[in-house]
Amino acid sequence: MMLETLVTGTDLHHWANFQEARFRLPLLMRRLMHATVERIQRIGFPAEEGVQLAGWDGIVVVEQGNAFVPDGCSVWELGTDRNIKSKADKDYEKRCGDPLGLDPATTSFIFITPRRWGGKGGKGGKADWVAERQKEGVWREVRAYDADDLEQWLELAPAVHIWLSILLGKHPEAAEDIASFWADWSEATKPKLHPRLLTTGRDDAVRTVIEWLGKPASTLALQGDTREEAQAFLAATLQQLPAEERIPYLSRSVIVKDSDAWNRLCASEAALLLVPTFDVRDAVTRAVRGGHHVLLPLGRDDNTAATTVALPRLHIRDAREALQQMGLSEERAGDLAPLARRSLMALRRSLAINREVQQPAWARPDTARALLPALLVGKWNDAVEGDRSIIARLAHSSYEEVSAVLTRWAHASDPPLRRVGDVWFLVSKEDAWDLLGRYLTRDDLERFAAVALDVLGELDPSLELPTNQRWMAGVFGKAARYSGGLRGGIADALALMGARSDRIQWADPLSPQERANRIVRQVLERANADWRLWASLSYQLRSLAEAAPAEFLRAVEAGLSGEQPVLANLFEDTENDIFARSSHTGLLWALEVLAWPSEYLSRAALALATLSRLDPGRKRSNRPENSLRGIFLCWHPQTTAAPEQRLRVIDLLRRREPVVTWRLMSHLLPKLYAIANPSAKPGWRDWASDSQPSVSPGELWTMEREIVSRMLTDVGLDGQRWKNVIEHLDDVRQEQHDAIVERLLTP
Repeated sequence: MMLETLVTGTDLHHWANFQEARFRLPLLMRRLMHATVERIQRIGFPAEEGVQLAGWDGIVVVEQGNAFVPDGCSVWELGTDRNIKSKADKDYEKRCGDPLGLDPATTSFIFITPRRWGGKGGKGGKADWVAERQKEGVWREVRAYDADDLEQWLELAPAVHIWLSILLGKHPEAAEDIASFWADWSEATKPKLHPRLLTTGRDDAVRTVIEWLGKPASTLALQGDTREEAQAFLAATLQQLPAEERIPYLSRSVIVKDSDAWNRLCASEAALLLVPTFDVRDAVTRAVRGGHHVLLPLGRDDNTAATTVALPRLHIRDAREALQQMGLSEERAGDLAPLARRSLMALRRSLAINREVQQPAWARPDTARALLPALLVGKWNDAVEGDRSIIARLAHSSYEEVSAVLTRWAHASDPPLRRVGDVWFLVSKEDAWDLLGRYLTRDDLERFAAVALDVLGELDPSLELPTNQRWMAGVFGKAARYSGGLRGGIADALALMGARSDRIQWADPLSPQERANRIVRQVLERANADWRLWASLSYQLRSLAEAAPAEFLRAVEAGLSGEQPVLANLFEDTENDIFARSSHTGLLWALEVLAWPSEYLSRAALALATLSRLDPGRKRSNRPENSLRGIFLCWHPQTTAAPEQRLRVIDLLRRREPVVTWRLMSHLLPKLYAIANPSAKPGWRDWASDSQPSVSPGELWTMEREIVSRMLTDVGLDGQRWKNVIEHLDDVRQEQHDAIVERLLTP
């Protein structure tokens, strides 16, 4: 079988000049054996670093060989040396003297070189060497193969021929071996994808594929979200087999990309595993008649039969474990696992080293605009009339027309969105914005701005009820016009505009960040005119803070100003009502998010300190004071600000909110069995590290010393404050202990 750009004997001859050939030649031999010989009883060809080991370069035992592999036992010596005869003589004489326990009279000796072995004047070449050694009668048979022999052998093993061609940089366009496909597919991400990510929780499908491979040639249809995922699943399944099973399958597996290559491969005498990526139709039958297994990779939009093996979606827990096995932190794996369940292809794009490489069909210019309403809301409920009206407004079309188009895309390969029950949602908001954001026009964004103000500006009808009845708002008919999913989706869209501002190039004079700033400013100006809007936005405030950090902080500062601050009204929770609403918690989480980047730490911390002063205090743990402690905790800071900056911010708080700051510093002193509650983290901006904060002993001791020093400066003659300090005498280091005692004894 010959395809364009496959390696030839000349290519092998040149390859022998490189060190790689020495390490890879045993692997080539191993694959050639598995691809062309049936029922191998024993095989050993140490490759890579294994070539350094003592012993035979290769040993093979087969019941029935072929034109290149003798029947019975054969031993193999490999060499890439320029002086071929010298290397062959050396190996031959060494093994004649010490056959390592084998009986030469019943064993064949074979020497392999990837160079061309010719003699001068027709003498002294490969044939003469073999004839001379055969006359000696030491071994049952003596053979030698050079580059031209290997080329002929490769023609009998198409999958190996393609694999070696890719390895040597020739890259046949019409076919690809499955091992090379997996290497390229899995290594396009950082970290590279582990086979387990494709197979975890899909044990039945794995078992079906392996059992099918062990049976006579036939066809198996395998359906994933995309054809590419089905191909990757097969590759991942083979990659996880034991080496003695994996290498034979890899040596026979080929992905075929056009009909010409298909016809040539079907004619191969060696039994192959063929994976077509084009419409093969009736040609499948011919391949099976030729003794080849055919795996048909299908996507969600392909027709299926009752016998089609459909790959189930991953379970979040299984995906999280597989992602951690790839080297991701527990937190990062936890964030990505839901995306892996929704779409493996979207997950792969999110981890891609070059995200422009993979462009799904729905991101093409001729189809993308139909998806823009879904992009701008992210999630909505088909059963809520208000949500339907918003989609229609954004599309400038009827909801029924939009829904028909989106339904088609939801059932396509690598879908951009899904529908579960009545709820529509984007598979990956980040993925969709990266691929579709550039298609938004000024008119689209003006409509979105109007929609965002209407949806986010709606007051929660339950606030019209007494606090102890709000949890029963539905019973009293106090239902919001828009679903919580739609409100959250629009807030997330604003956050993504801000977070992706430098990556989105759209047809609008305003940048994405400027658009987000304008909308957030207008929404929060309304909130400062009516505190109930702050309460209504509680679950969206984190996204609005990420969308426009400076505008958000400006609005919070305005809401905390004056003799009767608007934001003081958010502390509605009562002592005894377990169903009471805590409208302030969303604001606390938003400020915790803004405390992560050092740029906003001082303003976020001052806002939390002011809220702490206004807080009447309740039994619930979500209090501004606890948020401050979590941010500044010496041994577990939840901000990226350096220790010096954190101390400067504490000094600012001491001047502006001294009472609150004293309590904060008391909480920052060491305490036996202390715990740290996690602060809210940004969902869309890279403000926080995926790993746990690392604090050196030196940094911890410095922070402890500086906090004690500030407390001794501020303690004065206040008895209660002295009580706070003394209570920590046994917890602080000796240096701070002595400083406290000295200050206490000073008149």
